[in-house]
Amino acid sequence: MRHGGGDHRIGGTIRGLAHAANPGATPFTIFALTVDLGILLSLAYVLTRNIWLAVGMHMVWNFMQGFVFGTEVSGSREPSSFFTTLGMWLPRI
Repeated sequence: MRHGGGDHRIGGTIRGLAHAANPGATPFTIFALTVDLGILLSLAYVLTRNIWLAVGMHMVWNFMQGFVFGTEVSGSREPSSFFTTLGMWLPRI
């Protein structure tokens, strides 16, 4: 069964380039976003023909990255995350 041909490659490239204006963007991060997240979200749409699956996956990706793991999301750092908040309450060894 054929699902959209090269749609996922085109969509992945567009999504990767859309993040090029983010603060701290490098050629590697643009490439990584194009290959990893861009193609994953494009395939989610192409296989299900449901944009909301891709939107939900992107929201979960950003939430986990920022609020749980405390890493930068699109060049912006959240003031607190699960692990930094948890670290305040754990005993120091």
